[in-house]
Amino acid sequence: MLLSVTIGFVIWWLSPEFTGTVEPWDSESAYMPLSLIIGGLVVGAIGGAPIWRWSVGIYVGEVLSMLARQITDPGIGANLMPLGVIFLIGYTLPSLLGSALGVWLNQRLQHH
Repeated sequence: MLLSVTIGFVIWWLSPEFTGTVEPWDSESAYMPLSLIIGGLVVGAIGGAPIWRWSVGIYVGEVLSMLARQITDPGIGANLMPLGVIFLIGYTLPSLLGSALGVWLNQRLQHH
């Protein structure tokens, strides 16, 4: 679980570097969905089933990263943060796809 939280934190924290926007949903870049799919795939392949826990961990990491950004730069959308935390639930769904694929790969590799 710690790995998935760390992955979520890093994905969100690095988002401005790759997208050029403070929040990834303000960008047309594929950075966020691709990062979430790849991050989910990694933790799913390492950790196995159930897949939902990896997406929850990634979500928690993203929220912690949002909070850390608020601490380091309080001017960044603090009044919209509660809405952002809710919106982030749906935005994190690609990690479920990655986790499912990772668990599937894990199971295939273990049976061979």
